[in-house]
Amino acid sequence: MQQTTSEDLDVVLRAVKDKVEQLLVASTTPISSIPDRQGVYLIFDKTGSIIYVGKAKNLKRRVSADHCGGDADMSTSTFRRSVHKMYGIAAGKPVREWVKANCSFAFVEISDPDLSSAVEASTIRLLRLQGYKLLNS
Repeated sequence: MQQTTSEDLDVVLRAVKDKVEQLLVASTTPISSIPDRQGVYLIFDKTGSIIYVGKAKNLKRRVSADHCGGDADMSTSTFRRSVHKMYGIAAGKPVREWVKANCSFAFVEISDPDLSSAVEASTIRLLRLQGYKLLNS
C-alpha cells in the first residue's frame, strides 16, 4: 500500500472545499431539470433557508420519487420522516404535498461516491456551525 502524503490530503480537501462552495451557491432548479446523475443536494424551505442536505446516486430519482413521491410509509425518505416529525404533518400524501408546496432544491453533480460523502458531511457540519437547524439526523 502506498503512503498518503500531505499533498494527497491537500488535493482531497481542496476538492471537497470546491464542491461545497459550488453547492452553496447553486441556484434552485425545477425538479424536472434535476439530472439522473450522482451528487449532493440541498433542500430549502419556502423562506429560502436550507433545511436538509442529502446525497444520491441518482439525484432526479431521490428528489422526485423519494422526497416528492414515494411510498406512503415514508421508508425511502429520511427527509419526509423528519418533516412529519418536526411539523406534525400526516404521513403519505399530506407530507408529499407539503414538500412539493414548500420546498425547492439545488444540487451539484459529483461522480465520485467518496467525494459525494465527504461533501455531504462537510456541508452539514458547516451549516450547523453557521446556526442552520437542519432536519438531518
